[in-house]
Amino acid sequence: MYVSTLVCSFMTGNTGGVMSVVVSVAGKEVTSVFNASKSGELCGRIQTNFVLSEIQLWYPSGYGKQPMYDVTIYVNLKSADTISEVKMVKKIGFRRIELIQDDLPDGKTFYFRINGIPLFVKGSNWIPADAFEGRVTQESLQKLLQSAVLSNQNMVRVW
Repeated sequence: MYVSTLVCSFMTGNTGGVMSVVVSVAGKEVTSVFNASKSGELCGRIQTNFVLSEIQLWYPSGYGKQPMYDVTIYVNLKSADTISEVKMVKKIGFRRIELIQDDLPDGKTFYFRINGIPLFVKGSNWIPADAFEGRVTQESLQKLLQSAVLSNQNMVRVW
């Protein structure tokens, strides 16, 4: 299993700079350094691999537990005139999802397999909870998602 992230920053001035990125997931940490010789956008992709046995897989409602892990991204940007630091922590779950389309005499199958388990998908489409994102609270999101669980849904399609 791997985690990949793209981190970009815009640098002003004529001197360029250095962007150091540290990503930490489930106790593993990877560091990458990106250099820019002039001003403009500085982007870098970092990727780290994990041994699957170290991570508990996330399962849809009704099929197992939903363990979540903290992902920490720390970015340090240094140029001739500026030093900036940003740290962000998010929760994520790991799972493997496959769309199965095996040949049939008159078409193809169409179902999902999550972590090796064939799954009958029961779900709905998710549109923004409010036109103004700032009005959406953690409590209101929790109520909306809990209502999906209570109606036996196991997948939400995000638009």
